[in-house]
Amino acid sequence: MSNISAFSSKQQEKRHAAQEHHSRLDVRDLSRWVNTLTEKVETAGLNLTFHEGVTGLHAAAAEAGRTTSPLFGKSAGILTPEQVIWAQARDETGQIVHLQASRRDMTGDGSLADLLPNLFDACWSTTEQVSRCSDLCRVKGTLVYRGEFWVRASPGRFKVSEPLALLGLAQIFTHWNEVPDWIWAVFERKQAESGFATRAWYKDIQPLGQDWEDWLAADEFVGFLSYKDFVRRVTLAGQSHAR
Repeated sequence: MSNISAFSSKQQEKRHAAQEHHSRLDVRDLSRWVNTLTEKVETAGLNLTFHEGVTGLHAAAAEAGRTTSPLFGKSAGILTPEQVIWAQARDETGQIVHLQASRRDMTGDGSLADLLPNLFDACWSTTEQVSRCSDLCRVKGTLVYRGEFWVRASPGRFKVSEPLALLGLAQIFTHWNEVPDWIWAVFERKQAESGFATRAWYKDIQPLGQDWEDWLAADEFVGFLSYKDFVRRVTLAGQSHAR
């Protein structure tokens, strides 16, 4: 288990060797950005912690009275502790009021368009076409699916959703020695239309284009964020907070 202070310069220095093929994250920009987001979360009275492994995620979801999607369930195959990371936030009473989780996958010689049918076939035992979203074909390499994002409704908690989402991005892009090439996530139509997906830094948002069992709908959207775009946004955000 680790908390927000885990985003240290030492961690970033260890990752530099693995980032030669990527744009470099400036540790000072990252720290300023994370500190600003952390202040907003703590001001809302929340204690955000970061974790690894699917077993703890299932326990936290059960404690919060929720269930995880099949992509984090037993039907998704064997998920190693290193493959899944997640975060939870507790309020002043100790209750879990927020969860989010991510899983890392490799596309090999294929793309997300090839990976999704395999994932969904394992979870829902169907071989139907996953999506008519053409952008899936260009998302390749080391991918991280981000889901289970939930914040318990509260009048004073509405504005904290965005900082929680962005801190989750920081967790994803600093946790693994091998930096992910892309993050992808699915958004309900109202999340896309309200601008939440864009505020959560997903640059490319496309209609999914096809119903999928009881989990996905044709009017939902899939969003992508590349590591290169993440570095660019962190650099801008960090420099703005330095002024």
